[in-house]
Amino acid sequence: MQLTGANPELKGELRIETSHGIATYSMHVLSPAPYITRVATTFPVETGTPLRIVGGNFYEIQRVYFTTAVDDITNAPVSVEVTDYTVNKNFDEISFNAPAGLIDEGEEPIESARRELKEETGLDLLTVNDILPLSYSAIGFANETNLCIVGVADGTFSKSSSTVEEIKAGWYTKDEVKKLLKTELFAARTQSYCYLWSK
Repeated sequence: MQLTGANPELKGELRIETSHGIATYSMHVLSPAPYITRVATTFPVETGTPLRIVGGNFYEIQRVYFTTAVDDITNAPVSVEVTDYTVNKNFDEISFNAPAGLIDEGEEPIESARRELKEETGLDLLTVNDILPLSYSAIGFANETNLCIVGVADGTFSKSSSTVEEIKAGWYTKDEVKKLLKTELFAARTQSYCYLWSK
């Protein structure tokens, strides 16, 4: 039986118990460390741009993420987690699209919020009322972190510049939001925000 350790659902060990003892067999191959030889993409890299990470030993991947760390990445701060990716059958290539919503290098969170709001809705961020503490998208499933900035915006709506996100910006009353919560699919965080705001 050829074992590549490609199935994360496979338990770590096969055990046979008898009255004389227990026999064990590891069901996961201890493969050599993964390595990257090149990144195949087109420049400039924008939201939704396809990327291919070429290398080897991409077995049982735990994390794929962009980070600002330079040297030791053991406990590196995660800038953004890539959760939607595919690995080819030879385990030597990872494919995904460049994620959205990144804070550009050297950019402060409020600057990032102002830029993202403008790009995705056409509105201008006038004032910042609060900044919530850093949070995880899904503890235990992904290490992607988020920063929620609460503020006041103004301006004229325009079409989002994103080619991969479905964004339809508009002003809604609390009653309209209550109806939408019953009829439309929401991202989990957005659903929570809207539910609490509409009460």
